[in-house]
Amino acid sequence: MPNTAFYPLEGALFSWLLSLPRVGALTVNFLAACGVQAACFYYFRRLSGQLAIGLVALSQLLIVRTGFGTSGGIFDFRIDFLASCAAGLWTLAVLRSEVYRDRRWSLIAGLACGWMILNRMLSAVYLGPIHLALLAWFGVAWWQGKGAEGRTVMRTRFLNVTISGTVTAALSLIPLIAN
Repeated sequence: MPNTAFYPLEGALFSWLLSLPRVGALTVNFLAACGVQAACFYYFRRLSGQLAIGLVALSQLLIVRTGFGTSGGIFDFRIDFLASCAAGLWTLAVLRSEVYRDRRWSLIAGLACGWMILNRMLSAVYLGPIHLALLAWFGVAWWQGKGAEGRTVMRTRFLNVTISGTVTAALSLIPLIAN
């Protein structure tokens, strides 16, 4: 059973577009690394309102040696590196949504989560329960909430995690069932 539905297709597409097989395949990893670095900088820059904090967050991401290792890193065409970048993008999108308070960023989190599962299907083993736990948590908090404002916030989060999970399922369910 293959552990990925998308990763070889992405590598083949970039290899074909660039007419360079190895460089094209590794472009997938490079773009994923650029994406998570840009998202990290954006999130912490926006959160703090300071350029320096965004750059410090980016530097903390860049000093991690794992991404530059010879096996499983950016220079190796394996799903591990792409999955870690996708997990970072998903986490940053969830944080940017204020943990499913903002609908637009909740949709982006769902897209990132679905993309991660398409590239590493084993991710569904832990992402599914995370979504279900959040759904249960927000549902109970909504039901037992104190005050109209607290209940409204939990209702919004409950609906947004439901929408995010639906987007994730819509993207990844058919390949998961097929494999």
